Amino acid sequence: METTKNKSLVSILRNSVLLKITEDTLSICFKNTDLFSEPRRKQIEEAAATYFGHPIKVLYEEEGKGIDDTIRVKQEQEELEREKEQKKMAKKDKKVQQILSSFPGSKIRNIEIIKEVEDV
Repeated sequence: METTKNKSLVSILRNSVLLKITEDTLSICFKNTDLFSEPRRKQIEEAAATYFGHPIKVLYEEEGKGIDDTIRVKQEQEELEREKEQKKMAKKDKKVQQILSSFPGSKIRNIEIIKEVEDV
């Protein structure tokens, strides 16, 4: 069963970007690190220590300081690029062009990429 401290840590991590994790430090990027008072920071470190099973120092960085280098951001950028390329290919597809020529003046307004959902 999850404790209140673990829920607090999960909430913080859900709303931040993990920059780096080592044996004794957890470095996160957050939009506004001023929101974390000293007691709040201590509480987060205690939750992290409980979760990891040993003391761990939590380092906070403002958004924009290294956020572009994170794995999550790179993955999101790659996914956007893939979708952009798929949309270009869809517009050039022979069948799509045939349909457009069959309806003079028609346009493609939106192409929605349907992501596959894994069976759970």
